[in-house]
Amino acid sequence: MKKWFALLMCLYLLFPLSACDRIEKTAASRGTNQSSNPLRIACIINGTLGDSSLFDSAHEGMKRLKDELRNAIDIDLIEMSYDDSIWESVFLDAAASNYDLLIVGTEQMGRLLEQYADQYPEKTFILFDASIQRDKGDFSNVYCMEFNLHEGAYLAGVLAASMSKSGKIACVGGADTLAVNDGMVGYIQGAKSVNSDIAVLSAFSGSFSDAEKASELAKMQFAAGADVSFNLAGPAGLGVFESAVLAGGKEAGITVLGSGVDQAEEFAENGQTDRAEITAASLLRRVDLALYDAVHAHLNGTLPRGVTRSVGLKEGYVSLVPNRAYPEVVPAQVQAAVDAAADAIVNGSVVVGSAYGVEPEALSSYRNAAAG
Repeated sequence: MKKWFALLMCLYLLFPLSACDRIEKTAASRGTNQSSNPLRIACIINGTLGDSSLFDSAHEGMKRLKDELRNAIDIDLIEMSYDDSIWESVFLDAAASNYDLLIVGTEQMGRLLEQYADQYPEKTFILFDASIQRDKGDFSNVYCMEFNLHEGAYLAGVLAASMSKSGKIACVGGADTLAVNDGMVGYIQGAKSVNSDIAVLSAFSGSFSDAEKASELAKMQFAAGADVSFNLAGPAGLGVFESAVLAGGKEAGITVLGSGVDQAEEFAENGQTDRAEITAASLLRRVDLALYDAVHAHLNGTLPRGVTRSVGLKEGYVSLVPNRAYPEVVPAQVQAAVDAAADAIVNGSVVVGSAYGVEPEALSSYRNAAAG
């Protein structure tokens, strides 16, 4: 795991707009030396910043682009909030404006692209963390990136099963989306590769914002004997950590795996030591890096419009990052097992199953069977 962390470090301003101010320029893009014809970019998020996940990562990518390219680009970050009743109108306002490149993410925004992207053939659309049904239209102006979350989640499963003393581990997802299911499938497969008899308890909170519901689910899972839990619920997953602490935390031998950002570091910065010390690793989707590379490809004329690309461990866009508690709570032989699993996925000797292309009923049956 240490070498993967080192690799990620090597791989390595914008101000957000509210929905009501959505088509105004950011202060960062104003200036007396601005290029006469910059690339105009709208990064539209169907939520808000502060999610400690995809949207914050997208924001980091936009900030890096603006810092480096300065007057060559003009970026607006549009926060639509979690009120899905306004998403369509905000998206259409942006599409009808004079943006050259529009960036959106998640399955919900993919559905809007299926409806409207062909009506704006002069625009380029980038969709991250989802894809579209390309048989529904031409979509030669849409580039999609699906993150192979199942690959990083497989490593989380290897880690969780290796750490568990009870033979029961857990996972709490947010909304019942393909991306979350993809993570659950990988997590289960990774855990079963270590211990075929391990029970993997899984549940959905129903949204990425309901921390109380996620906490209730995690509380039941810990009460049922799970001693390791995996947060796939975005901001709602903060409830998982709350229940872990209430269930005894470090003294009770409970470990939690985060996602979205280095959650142990975030907890430590906020003074939440009781949460930081039980967070061994976090699963990251490097939306920042993926969007940074995609915008550069667009500028260079090499962006593969009309294509859906799957990216994961090999590309450096998905990873399981060790947190500050990792060296202390994870034995050396377990760290070596996680590293070996990562190498096996990259070289192709281990193929991790995915939720994409699988019917919902089959996914439900798979999750239920894994619970034992």
